[in-house]
Amino acid sequence: MSSPMGLGSDSLPVAVDMFGVRTYLADSMQFGLEYLCRFAPAGAYYVMPSFRGESTDRTHLAQFMHAEAELPGDLDNVLTVVEAYLRYLAQALASTCSATISRITGDLDHLNRLLHDARPFRRLTFDEAADLLGHDPRWIVRHGGWRSLTREGEQELMARCGQFLWVTHYDHLAVPFYQAQDEHGRAVNADLLFGPGEVVGAGQRHTNRDQVLAALRLHQVDSEAYDWYVRMKETVPLETAGFGLGVERFFMWLLRHDDIRDMQLLPRENGKAINP
Repeated sequence: MSSPMGLGSDSLPVAVDMFGVRTYLADSMQFGLEYLCRFAPAGAYYVMPSFRGESTDRTHLAQFMHAEAELPGDLDNVLTVVEAYLRYLAQALASTCSATISRITGDLDHLNRLLHDARPFRRLTFDEAADLLGHDPRWIVRHGGWRSLTREGEQELMARCGQFLWVTHYDHLAVPFYQAQDEHGRAVNADLLFGPGEVVGAGQRHTNRDQVLAALRLHQVDSEAYDWYVRMKETVPLETAGFGLGVERFFMWLLRHDDIRDMQLLPRENGKAINP
C-alpha cells in the first residue's frame, strides 16, 4: 500500500481495481522515494497528485498536488532544506509574479518578511506547544495514548509565536509507523505551520529492520503487509528523512486565501465526476 495503515495514520486509502488487481492510489510516494534513495545518493523528489478518501473542506482536499522529497541524512538536514526551498519559492514568485500577487493580496509583506529574515524558523516540541497552550482541549486533543493538535490549535500557536513555526517530536502514536523514534520514545518529525496551518510535514525514518518491526508492533500493523519495506531496511540500511508540501495550502498562504477548494487547478471531490 502507498498509504500507511495502523495507529497514527490519518488518511483513508483510495482503493481501485486495476485489471482485476486491487490496488491503491497514492496518498504519498514516500515509500517509493525511500526506495529511490538507495540508488540516488543526492535523494529523490516529485510533484504529483495525492489521493485521500476523506471529504473536502476549507483546509482539506480529496485530491491535491504534493511536492515530496526524501534525502539522505537526519531530520535537521531536511528542515534546513525545507526552509531554503520556501525562500527559493518566495524569491522566484516575487521576481516573476509580484504584480499578480499584489493585486490579489494588496501587498507583498508576507513574501518580504520570509525573504528578509534569514534566521532559521522557530521550533517548539509538541510538549512545549502543549504547555504553551495550557493543554486546552480546544487546541490539544487526547486520544488515549497520544495527543494531536487541532486546526484551531495551530492557529493559536501562530497567533502567539508567529508563522513559519516548526512543531517537532509528536507522540509516536500520533504519526505513522515509519517515523523514527528518539531516546524518549517521541517521533522524530516536524510540522511547519504558516498560512492555513500545517503546510509541510517532515520526518526522519527508521534506519534498520529491527526498528521498523518494533514500530509496526507498536502501531498494531501486520508486518506481512510491509514485508518488502522491512527487507529493504535489512538489505540496505540507510538514514533518510523527507518532507511533503501541500501545494494548494502553500497557495493559500501566498494569496492570503481561506478556502483551499478555490486553489484547485482541476476541481476534484470524491464521489463526483467533474470535468474542467
